[in-house]
Formats: sequence, structure tokens, C-alpha cells
Amino acid sequence: MSWEVDLNKKVKDTTFVVIDTETTGLDLKKDEVISVGAYKIVDLTLSFSEKLNLYLKTDLCRIEDSIKIHGITPDKLKNGLERKEALHQFLEFTKGAILVGYFLEFDLEMLKKHLKEELNLNVSFYGLDVLELYPTKTLDRIPKLNELLEEYDFPTTSFHNALEDAYMTALLFLKLVYSYRNKKLKQLPLKII
Repeated sequence: MSWEVDLNKKVKDTTFVVIDTETTGLDLKKDEVISVGAYKIVDLTLSFSEKLNLYLKTDLCRIEDSIKIHGITPDKLKNGLERKEALHQFLEFTKGAILVGYFLEFDLEMLKKHLKEELNLNVSFYGLDVLELYPTKTLDRIPKLNELLEEYDFPTTSFHNALEDAYMTALLFLKLVYSYRNKKLKQLPLKII
């Protein structure tokens, strides 16, 4: 299932949602999403009022190793949303938008796994990874998000949480997509994920 998106619409007239997740690890089979952060970009303008910042309840023993990376405390997760409720909020927030992220495919595959488990939904999204807009495609290695931010003179942060990463990715996306603003969506390197 894919949300209805008019691929003939101009980029500047499109709603994008920049997302990031924090997970218990990198294994798509056994790990899980514990936080989702997202910002809407409407008419190529970042909307600070339209954001999503979700913490999901989880088995706290599963997050011990990942606390060092994302700093999400057990209290935040103990008081988080039930997974079904968080997934419903995510779907409602992203409806009709192109999803954008840094290493987006991983975030979406994790979320899709939960959507299948919790809501019995097989969902696909139109997605765009900021790395696909990056002008130097012949890289010997993939640059980290902070390296990309530094290259474009954006401030970097030592925070590593979903909402902050979504915000920084949104800034980078706006810079990289600007040259496409008058083109049709189908001219972007979109993927169905």
C-alpha cells in the first residue's frame, strides 16, 4: 500500500516528512524501534509546529547496550506509547507525504516490520534518501550525517536522538533539494520502500 502522491506535482508544492528512528540495534529481525522523530516540510518550508516525537514502550532489558548511543533512558520508554498507538500516529502524520531521511531504508524497514506485526499492514512508502541528492555519488565511503552537515556549513550536534536527527536531516534536505524545486516529483530519485 502506498499513499496517494501525484508524481507530476512540482517539488516546491509537495509535502515531505523527514523522519528518523532510534532502535535497540541494527538487526531488522530481532531489534525494535524505540523512538520516532519527524518534521513536516510544506512548500519547501520546515514547519516547527508540525513535528512528531514518539517514545515507544519496550522491554527495558533490550535497551541496555543502545543507551550509550541514543541516551534514551528507561523512564522515557516506561512512560512511552504502546506500539500500536505510536504506529497509528506515525501513519496519520505521514499520510500523503514523501518520506525523507538519512539511511531512510533502514528506518522504514524497521517501522514496516512493526506495522506488519502490530497492525497487520503491508505498507510501502515513497521515500527519498538525502544521500541520493548528494552531488558526489562516487564516494569511497558513505559520509556520516555530521560530515554532510559540516560540508554545507550547518551546525553539528552531539545529540543522537530521533527528533534532533530528523531536524538536522531536514536542514540538509532543504539545501540539497532546492535545485529541484521547479521540477516534478518524478524527476527526484524516489524509491518505493
